[in-house]
Amino acid sequence: MAPTNNNPSQNKPDITLTHPKYRTDLDGLRGIAVLSVVIFHAFPLWVKGGYIGVDIFFVISGYLISTIIFSNLDSKTFSFKGFYSRRIRRIFPALLLVLTACYVLGWFVLMADEFKLLGKHIVGGAEFISNFLLQREEGYFDKATDIKPLLHLWSLGIEEQFYIVFPILIWFAYKIRFNLVTLMATVAFVSFSLNVAQIHLKPIATFYSPIPRFWELIAGGLLAHFDYKKKMVSAIAKWSLLPDAKSVLGFLCIALALGMLTTESSFPGWWALLPVLGSVLIISAGSQAFLNRTVLSNKLLVWFGLISYPLYLWHHPLLSFSHIVEGRLSVDTRIALVIISILLAWVTYLLIEKPIRFGAYNRIKVTLLCVLMVMAGFMGFITSKCDGFPSRGISFDLLNQHQLTWYKPSQECISLIGLEHEINEKSEIFCSFSGEKEHLKVAILGDSTANALMPGFQKIYKDKNIGVINIGNATCAPFRGLKGSLGYNKDCEEVNRKAYDYVLKNPSIKTIILGFIPYDIKLMGMGTLKADAALGDKMPVYSSLVQKNISALKKAGKNVVVIFDGPLLNIDPTNCLARPFKMNNTGCNRVESESYVNPFMRYGEDLFKKNKDVCIFYQSQGLKSGDYFNVLDSRGILLFRDDRHLSYNGSDKVAHDFMNSECFKYID
Repeated sequence: MAPTNNNPSQNKPDITLTHPKYRTDLDGLRGIAVLSVVIFHAFPLWVKGGYIGVDIFFVISGYLISTIIFSNLDSKTFSFKGFYSRRIRRIFPALLLVLTACYVLGWFVLMADEFKLLGKHIVGGAEFISNFLLQREEGYFDKATDIKPLLHLWSLGIEEQFYIVFPILIWFAYKIRFNLVTLMATVAFVSFSLNVAQIHLKPIATFYSPIPRFWELIAGGLLAHFDYKKKMVSAIAKWSLLPDAKSVLGFLCIALALGMLTTESSFPGWWALLPVLGSVLIISAGSQAFLNRTVLSNKLLVWFGLISYPLYLWHHPLLSFSHIVEGRLSVDTRIALVIISILLAWVTYLLIEKPIRFGAYNRIKVTLLCVLMVMAGFMGFITSKCDGFPSRGISFDLLNQHQLTWYKPSQECISLIGLEHEINEKSEIFCSFSGEKEHLKVAILGDSTANALMPGFQKIYKDKNIGVINIGNATCAPFRGLKGSLGYNKDCEEVNRKAYDYVLKNPSIKTIILGFIPYDIKLMGMGTLKADAALGDKMPVYSSLVQKNISALKKAGKNVVVIFDGPLLNIDPTNCLARPFKMNNTGCNRVESESYVNPFMRYGEDLFKKNKDVCIFYQSQGLKSGDYFNVLDSRGILLFRDDRHLSYNGSDKVAHDFMNSECFKYID
């Protein structure tokens, strides 16, 4: 959410640019927008559609920036140097302060992988490409959004990308006397069409990409053009009730969006018309419409509008860092954080924004701000490349840093199984082996919970000179005939087919370990199965499919072990670690698990318990004390890397339990 100046009357303006007349109601509308976003992030159940505040900002920004461009083109005072100089003085100061604060705080409280991710996001914020980075991060192993302190900078990236493209496009069209309305309407139509066409096919890309979003800013630009050129129908404009009607209808559209939309809505898509149309109607109603002059021009809302940019920048990092350090936040804590965000925004506006934005020495200010932004981006880059400086000397044990790294696939294994065509930047395929290819005797097939078993299991077989291979795909149970799961549009069948082809044709592999969590599995042509739902007629079909796969393994002379009770915690395990500034350092080694695991265990037991062809190993038993999981071992080292996957340490613990189980004797 990039700011635009709408209050030049209070300070000395740039001599090279003219500005639109200040309207208090626009600052009031900005106040509504920023409060909607802040409340949504702090209390997502209170205003479920609060994220549409960003779309309101887009329209306002498009309107004000376009008004400045049109008026200066007509008066022959427009210059790219003046335009971008003003953008830099407006945007960089508060952003630099927040990026620096996040880096310093992250140095003291974040683990290596978290600090590495923060470094990458600082680069994205400094280069205004956060939206592209977040789009690429989308996936099964993506960090939760509430532990990404700079997540909200995606909208700033889109606005700045618009500010780079739009002025150049308008300037060129103006010079060749191309109709500006035709140009903007065409671009808006293409942008909106892409938004609607892709929202169901590529929802993440549509949300974060600039092109499917540009129509929202251009909607404000079109309004600015009509407003500036006075092309509204004068006869209708004379009706005194028309501005009030537009304002009321605009408020209604925004209220409907705030109340009706949720994070499950296909947004932006068609739904984005509500906040965009609402904002256009309110702005076009003019400052004298009843709601505009009474509600939006209220001094409190106007004040929030003035500090909207620094408030937007501050609120999410505070909430995010607090969540990382403390875990779940109480209502009182969230309220306190919102209040602190408001205070920081006000101080930033008074002491940072205004002094740098206005006054003399603009050339020096711009040069210095650009240098500082480059330095901020460089520090983020170095932090990311250095893996988050794991030896920073903070209170975390380095062993815990290691627990959060993933066991990555090897190219040799990919080639061995023939998975080259399935591997791409979005793939989440696992393929690795230990020992010599000729000595592979154990294969672990399954989803990501099976991959988490690999480090420990390869160790217990190493002493016996037995090689272990792990093949699988995230969210995919290890059975041929299954297609996708967890709502992912991925094809599990091809990976499973090649995995089975390899182990069935390899006589040296004697033992197959099937590891997975049997929940929310999408069968080919069978819809979705959920462990806590009535399975009806689907259960026998699924059982038959599973038995068919196991029978094929047994027929090939393989011993089969099934591990289906992967952990499903209700917390992020890293919240249990003692961090600097943590109010409660007692840890959380008694994590309830009954409601999360038992339905899936019963599901698995129904499938496998009566099957004499398999040996069932319950990994959760060694990780629990009664009905509670132990998140840390006696040394304070993590047993889990996240809410459903074992850490390296946890994998070692499970492997040693397995070595003492009947299943190990069964396959030894």
